[in-house]
Amino acid sequence: MTPLQIVLLVCGILVVVFTVVSLVLRFFSNRTRKRAQIALEGHKVLFEDRGANCIGVNSPQRGTNRGNGYLFLTEEGLLFLAYVGYDIEVSYMDITEVGTKRSQKGKSIFRELLSVTYTYNGSVENAAWYTGKLEEALTILEKALAARDRARTG
Repeated sequence: MTPLQIVLLVCGILVVVFTVVSLVLRFFSNRTRKRAQIALEGHKVLFEDRGANCIGVNSPQRGTNRGNGYLFLTEEGLLFLAYVGYDIEVSYMDITEVGTKRSQKGKSIFRELLSVTYTYNGSVENAAWYTGKLEEALTILEKALAARDRARTG
């Protein structure tokens, strides 16, 4: 084979790989979009990021889950629908702390992450997400938790 044929072969392989990966991602994104429509029916969405990246869940019960998906904040709580594998749904009543951090269980993307600590089946868990709308998400979470605290104290 000549060098030109090798370059053309490599380019052809890259095009095929890129096309297959794009189709697979589109499939998972469409499936997640349909799950989101069902899960959010009747809920008022205050925040959404359809390209959030869960850096990990620090959980004694569920292990470490990572991956991309849809992150929503509704009037009732937080909902993360991963493209593949798992969902995280947390009521504001179960959230104990929100903030930012740079890594989760030793994993980092070298950016600030949204950190949410909550209780799940009696255990304390923490999840961290990268979202391009970090300040907006923090503001909404802090307001929701302040409203929850005011309602508790009457």
